[in-house]
Amino acid sequence: MLAQRSTPPDLPDVEARLTRGVQAREAFCQQVMALVPQDPGTRDLLVPLLGAVLPPLLDAARTLFTFEKEQDRLLRQTIQTQLEATKWVPFTTITP
Repeated sequence: MLAQRSTPPDLPDVEARLTRGVQAREAFCQQVMALVPQDPGTRDLLVPLLGAVLPPLLDAARTLFTFEKEQDRLLRQTIQTQLEATKWVPFTTITP
């Protein structure tokens, strides 16, 4: 707010926003905890499962990102080649 040269918010407003943020975080944590199995042996299975699933997902995301960057590079290179190949009429030959 100060960087925008406006007046800072009132203290009650800041407190209300902080309270809403904490309540939202607590609600999120409760939703996540409801999804976690209660049996301790089952929870231990989640770690190897995530360890097996996460690396291929990250590799796939990296491959998609790299592919997208390569496609952008090829498109830019094609446009540049087309622009360089364009034959411009010499200015002196243009008649009004």
